[in-house]
Amino acid sequence: MTDVDIEDALKFPVRGDDALKIHAVAGGVPVLLNVVWAVVAIAGIVVPFLWLLYLPLVPLQLAVGILWLGYFLRVVRRTFAGATEPPALDDWGSLIRDGLWGTLVVLAYQVPALVLSMVGYGVVFVAMFGAGGLAEGGAEGGAAAVGVVGALLMLVVFGVVLLYSLAAGYLLPASLIAYADEGHLGAAFSVERLKTVTYSQEYAIPWIVVAGVYGAVAGVVSFLASLLIGYLLVPFLPLFYFYLGTAAFYMLAQAYATRTGMAVPEVGPSAEGTAEGTAPGGAGGGTGTEDGAGTGTTQAGTEDGAGTAPTGAGRDRDPDDI
Repeated sequence: MTDVDIEDALKFPVRGDDALKIHAVAGGVPVLLNVVWAVVAIAGIVVPFLWLLYLPLVPLQLAVGILWLGYFLRVVRRTFAGATEPPALDDWGSLIRDGLWGTLVVLAYQVPALVLSMVGYGVVFVAMFGAGGLAEGGAEGGAAAVGVVGALLMLVVFGVVLLYSLAAGYLLPASLIAYADEGHLGAAFSVERLKTVTYSQEYAIPWIVVAGVYGAVAGVVSFLASLLIGYLLVPFLPLFYFYLGTAAFYMLAQAYATRTGMAVPEVGPSAEGTAEGTAPGGAGGGTGTEDGAGTGTTQAGTEDGAGTAPTGAGRDRDPDDI
């Protein structure tokens, strides 16, 4: 695998006999939750206590996000195993486990932005009260100066937040993919690994495509919302987001494999055969037997494929050993 085929990736989420079922469940449940949100919001205008129904909806929305993240990490691992169709939406315990670990990676990226935002709001607060105090004391010139300085500092802080958010949005998928590859959180924050993967057109081009598609759809929906039509589309956006997320992690996992030198076997649509040993026995290839021991030569092992490959890049992946 040397190049990322964007057209192939955009078709990936809808391949296979189970694609419709996967999207109906993973995308349909949050659509249903959005509809319930809208109904509660409208009904709450007439019957105020109905707003209490929001309380159980919040954890349900969070649970959907965790399951989505777990599924995207499963997409990554199956991509490493050579799959050309999206993985099944099953083994919920595994999805939740991976989703929770992935959530920790996401939070690690969000905390600095949150801290910087709080600093920005703190600057605004201090500037407002400082300017107000000077104005009450008759120092109107000083109040104006404090107000101007506070506004400039606020712009600088929020400019830094914006730049950080863009950088974090670029690096975050690579961190999640590194975690899916290595299976521990340390890999998600390996500077050398992230540099190897993200400082490349193999990663940058798919990321820009995904960001562009997302931005275009968001822009169209926002425009239609100004005409009130868009509000009818908003509840159904999770269907699009799940599709785009699946395609994005499929593309970016391919880019990761290319940049790290990972050997990705060609084992068919779902890569399920690797569980029975149909994948290559070692990092370099060869056909496997029923017990999974390869019969060809490997890059890191013996001639019969029994040797172990190094952790990380350069090894084949069995999607069922996760």
